Order: sequence, then structure tokens, then C-alpha cells
Amino acid sequence: MTDPDLFARAPVYGLPKSFGAVDLSLAQPAAIATIAPFKGQGIPVADALKKLWKAGLPKTGKTRTLKSVTLLWSAPGQWLAKGDFDPATLATALNGTAAVTDQSDAFAVLHLSGNDANAAMARLTPLDVETLATTDVARTEIARLAGIVTPINNGYEIWLPRSAAHWGVAEIAGVMERLAAQRALG
Repeated sequence: MTDPDLFARAPVYGLPKSFGAVDLSLAQPAAIATIAPFKGQGIPVADALKKLWKAGLPKTGKTRTLKSVTLLWSAPGQWLAKGDFDPATLATALNGTAAVTDQSDAFAVLHLSGNDANAAMARLTPLDVETLATTDVARTEIARLAGIVTPINNGYEIWLPRSAAHWGVAEIAGVMERLAAQRALG
């Protein structure tokens, strides 16, 4: 018997937030999955993904966006897929050549955008985000949490662990608010 008190929740509440020239919003994809090819199976995994999504795995530190799915390098020998797909179907398509783990509830995916997004990121991470190209992805500290960052149009996509996302959003919002106050003072 199912528990009627259980229901799906968003990873964080109170978004979107805007302060000055920076906006923070939740951009949670329908699904997230980790793809970790087994030893010696990189080429069969790439071939299976080409059949499924018409593209193989991106190179180290890169992303690849397809019609409904984005593939991101996330660690040596490991990639993340995000978008509109079924992780079980992905696991079946890879047919024992890779470990596929549904990570849909493991991350909070945020968009930080606006004219002051670079200034906000400079206060949130030691990474020089202005050096990132459009298809780059980096694992870095963000708001004192281990996270993932990739550039998007006029800003950045930030991945935080869902377990600490509420705290991370509060830290990001604090930086946004202080930055807006400093800009208002001239």
C-alpha cells in the first residue's frame, strides 16, 4: 500500500529570485543519468549513443547538446546525461557496456543569468568562469559546495547536490543581494 503523504518535491523552493542585474532560477531537467563505461567499452558505448541520440560522448571537460538531451563530461570515465529521456531505456540501449544510474533526484540544476552573472560567479567560485567556452563544463566549488558549472546564454548552469541545494541557493542569493546593493551605492 502506498503512503498518501509521499509526493515528489522540487529540489529547492522560492525560485526564481532576482537582485539587481542577476537572476537565479530552477532549471531541473526531466531526467539525469550517470553513464560510466566499463573497462574497454568506451567505443561500444559511443556507438550505442550514436544509434540512440545521433552523437557519442563528449571529450573531457566538454558538453554536447542534442535535440532533447545534453551529455556532460563529469569525471574521468564518467558522463552525465540530462534532458527528456528514460534512464531505463538508456541502460537497455547500452546493453551491459556501461553502468547507468538514475541521478534525477541527486542534483538541483540552477540557471544564474544576467549582466552581473560573471561578477556573482567571481564571488561564488574560485574558477575563472569567464575563460569557459560555450561547450565547456567544470567541476568546481560553488558557494562552498562541490558542484558543476557550464556556460549558458548570458550566464551559467550550476549543478549542486540536492541534499545541500537549499543552503546553496541561500548562499547564491546572498551574493546576488550584496552585489546588487554594492551596485546601487555606485
